[in-house]
Amino acid sequence: MKRRKSIRETKAMVQTALWLPRDMHEQLKQAGGERGLGDEIRRRLQRTFDDEKREGDPVTDLLADLTRQVDLRFRDVGRWYEDPWICNKFKDALGELASSLCLVRSQSVSAPEPATLSKLHAKYGPDVKPESIGTLIARAALVENATEQLRLRSAGERKG
Repeated sequence: MKRRKSIRETKAMVQTALWLPRDMHEQLKQAGGERGLGDEIRRRLQRTFDDEKREGDPVTDLLADLTRQVDLRFRDVGRWYEDPWICNKFKDALGELASSLCLVRSQSVSAPEPATLSKLHAKYGPDVKPESIGTLIARAALVENATEQLRLRSAGERKG
């Protein structure tokens, strides 16, 4: 059951009316689940504002768009995160995309440039190993988005 907001919580809020298409209303209501429709609308709006604040990078934005296109192409066969073979092929496709978009051609590189290593140590600590930085950054991104990851995972478990 949804918890009612206290007076203190509602004082910072403003009530508004909004006309939504019926199907969008149902989608938002379903996505909100126990949190409720209002919380889901606020969460989605906040995400768009947060996205606008981030400084965009055109090549990274292109990679994100291409990743979505790869996902759509794989959906004819299955979900990449539900089938081990498709997952491996999805990773291959993302690696190919990243390689294609790199402005510098990769060569066999055994260690980062000294300036890059200094920046890594300044940001992640002196004990960070350059060979594990990709994993470290991926995990940091997952932790930062843990709530969304848990929601997706639990939705998948309920579905299956």
